[in-house]
Order: sequence, then C-alpha cells, then structure tokens
Amino acid sequence: MKKFIKSILLVLTLTVAGYSPVFYFNIIENPYGIFTSDFSHQKFEPNNHFIKMRYLLHNDTHFDSYIFGSSRANNIKVENLKNGNYYNLYYSLGIPTEHLNDIRLLLAHHKKIKNILILLDYTAYTTGTQNRENDLSRIPYSDHLIPLAKKYIKYAFTIPEDKFVEDFYFAQPVPYYTNMYKTGTAENKKEELYIENNREEHNNHPKFNNPVEGYESYVLETIAVLDTINHICSENHINLTYAFNPIHKTTYLVSNHELYFAFMKKLSELTSFYDFSGLGKITTNNYFYYETSHYRPMIGKAMTDFIQYQKRIDTIPEFGEYITKDNVDKRIEFLKSQLPQK
Repeated sequence: MKKFIKSILLVLTLTVAGYSPVFYFNIIENPYGIFTSDFSHQKFEPNNHFIKMRYLLHNDTHFDSYIFGSSRANNIKVENLKNGNYYNLYYSLGIPTEHLNDIRLLLAHHKKIKNILILLDYTAYTTGTQNRENDLSRIPYSDHLIPLAKKYIKYAFTIPEDKFVEDFYFAQPVPYYTNMYKTGTAENKKEELYIENNREEHNNHPKFNNPVEGYESYVLETIAVLDTINHICSENHINLTYAFNPIHKTTYLVSNHELYFAFMKKLSELTSFYDFSGLGKITTNNYFYYETSHYRPMIGKAMTDFIQYQKRIDTIPEFGEYITKDNVDKRIEFLKSQLPQK
C-alpha cells in the first residue's frame, strides 16, 4: 500500500513539474484574465463573458440595467443611458443564445433587472455556440461547482501554441480594460486620439477595404431565443429594447442581405426595434469607425440619443428609425433600394 501511495505521489510530482511552465503561463501570465481582478496590464483581450458574469453573480453591485451584444455593443457608453444604472455586458461575438443564458443566471441569483438593451446585427443569426467551451477567449461562466471546476482546469492545463506564447511576450500591456468592474466597457483612448489627430490618414487606411463576414444561418433559432427573452422580460417586468447596429459599408455590402431582411421581418413580428443599419452618412464614412467591424463611441452616443429622446444628429437626420410590424416592409424596401443594382 505504501509503495502504491509513493508511486501516486511520484506521478503527481512529475506531472506538476512537467506542467509547471504551462501553469506559470496560464495562471501567472494569465493571458485570458481569468486569474486576476486587476486588468490594468492586460495584454490580450480577456474573456469578458466569463469574468463579467462571475463578477455580477457573486458581488453586490448597484447595477439594475444591462447592455447585451457583441464587441460592437462596447461602444454604447453606460453613462449615456439615463433610465437606470447600466452595466455593459458586451463580450466578443456575444449572441442572443448566450444573452438568454446570462439573463436566466442573473434572475436565478436574484439580481434586480430594470432595463435590458440588446444590440443586434448579422452576427446574431450567423454565429452558433458549438465551439464556445473550447475557445478559451469565449468560454461562458457556470455557477455550478463541477462544470466551473472543469473550466478552471481547462484554463490551467491547456498547453498554449508556440505562436500564441510568442505573440503574448512581444505584446505590450494595454489599459483598455480597467473599467471591467465599473462600467464593463473597454476604452481605447489612444486610438481615439490618433483618429482625431490623423483623420485623413485614418480615413484612407487600407483596413477599410477588408470586410468582416458572417458564417452560417441561425435565423429561426435566433428568433426563437429572442421570443423567449421577450417572455422572460415580460414576466419579470423588465423594460426590453432591441437595436440594430450600424454596420460599416464594406462589411454590410458583402453580407447576405436576404438573410438580414428575413431576420428583420421575423423580429418585427415579435417586437418593435430601432434600426441604425443601411448605407448612409454614418456607415459610409470611415471616420466613424475603428475598422469595418466597430463603430466609435460618438456613434453609440447618437444611437442612445435617438433611442431615449428621438434626438437625431442635425446633419444626419436619416440615422435611426423605429421599426414596427406596420412599417418593416417599407424599411426593408428602402434598405434594398440603397444596394448596388446587379
């Protein structure tokens, strides 16, 4: 028996010794931000989904309202929404299926929810959750002990690729994520300053020729999820608002428009929403975007102004439209008319 125990201890010792460089990188260097509460020296984007839900579920906060969406939703600033104490629960490639799970978790933990704002676009119905559990940058949080333990073990034991480690050690820390527990938003002040001081160079950058394309079709599945969210919010007296993101022209033009219009039509049968999409003075101007995926906070401000106060940008009165089942067909026809003729 003693010999058996010694053998087991030897195996464990050798395992720990062999994995020590992996443990050091995954836990001490901590590229995904899982093992820290200080994000001031983060080099890569942390797993916002895991970290934010862990924080919200296990801490007393003053938040009673939430913004959901992909990384584009990051540029809706919480301070611009005046009907609640908002937290921005955006995360990379966030989709409605995940938002539904998050809402259920928040309610199960008796978190007060007064308002929910969900930002939608083509990623909402073209992206599935099949690979989430294996994607260290997007693994969702779990409040069940055994599944949660498995996730932490995965973060600790996964052997990183050589290229990932190399890129990590060559990267410089960025201060984008210091508001993780304050507002949930990431702030790229350096890029904002660069754009304002180098407007022409920014506007003419070749990155604006590179679209960000969608993947598969999950229209029916996504509509079913949104219908469930509607019912949950109604049952819990939560004020729910949907808005379509303004997608940069380069990405918008290569998207599947028929799929997009079908999604818009089906959503209108469930609820009304705000639409900021299409081709206009915002989406065709590089100045308003970081690249072809993310609009700047000034556009997020214009969106919240319209959603709350029906206030439009003086020089761009066509930006923003409130869509109902009664005017959705007219809106779709207008959006179709903007597209290049084949």
